[in-house]
Amino acid sequence: MLKKCNRDHNKHRKPYGDLKTTSSGARDETEREATFIKAIASHKPVIFRSYGGRPGGLGKNKTTQEITKFLAYHSGHGAPSPYCQLQGQAAGTIEYTNLLAEFVKAPQDRSYRANVLGFPLMHNPAIMTNINWPSVLRKFDIIQHISTPSSSSFDTHRKVAKPPADAAFAVVSMEGSFTTFHLDKLSTYAVLSEGCKIWAFFPNSEENKQIRARWQESQGLGCFKDCFVISCHPGDLLFIPSGWHHAVYTVRDSLMLGGHYLVAEEMARNLQVATELMTDCKFSSNDSLTGLKQYFINIVTVFPSQRGLLICRTSNAIFLHLRLVILESRKLKVGMNS
Repeated sequence: MLKKCNRDHNKHRKPYGDLKTTSSGARDETEREATFIKAIASHKPVIFRSYGGRPGGLGKNKTTQEITKFLAYHSGHGAPSPYCQLQGQAAGTIEYTNLLAEFVKAPQDRSYRANVLGFPLMHNPAIMTNINWPSVLRKFDIIQHISTPSSSSFDTHRKVAKPPADAAFAVVSMEGSFTTFHLDKLSTYAVLSEGCKIWAFFPNSEENKQIRARWQESQGLGCFKDCFVISCHPGDLLFIPSGWHHAVYTVRDSLMLGGHYLVAEEMARNLQVATELMTDCKFSSNDSLTGLKQYFINIVTVFPSQRGLLICRTSNAIFLHLRLVILESRKLKVGMNS
């Protein structure tokens, strides 16, 4: 079914960008930037194959490279029990000792299949400094610039940023776990440190939204128009623009590091999707929407004084328009409670 999903597309018009690593294992940063800009212009997901290490992804040490070490770190530092999606069971929190005991078992011997979502990293400097965040975002991601203007460090910007803590996150998933279709509140990037995942996507068209409202997992993917799948392995860097419904199946136990990003050209679309999530309950989101209104206000308040730090191709007039929309939009005032 997954292979057929991709075969249905015009072979001359690929539904997503796919930048493969050269035989020497190298890619020029200029080429990555050009591919990223092209994906923004076409509003398509894009994947950079083997961007990070295999294994290890973007992690610098075992804590950010291996599932059990990651869980043990949080357990040893008194982190609250994480929130988990459980296959066939009600979601809830699970203690770290329980999770660790299950992950050391063979998948077929486990008591449950969990997708562990409760790892916001933005305010965790010890973890943040042990992740090699994608360099391609340094020029284009507005999130890193809504912080102290005196800092030139990408990691420092991330750690003191005004956005919510889940602007950088980790997800730990058991083999066989599945996250159903949903929209993220912002554009998202993700890299596997360990494991394998398959992502299914479809665009946020009116036709697909109507199908999604009555869709059940037993119907498969073929009912969605322009649906396609991407497989991800350790080190693969996936960018998902705001407005793409996606579901994720975990083929092997996985540790995924990622975050939300925002580029100037996608700002209006991000605002539109965020407003839709706050005012239309038919479409689920895995994200916390608390403080989302303030998040956009922070961006448009701080960005004009910081735009010199960005390679930005969007005019000041558009930003002034967006500022008025964000601050005065009735939907935001009614739906997005800070």
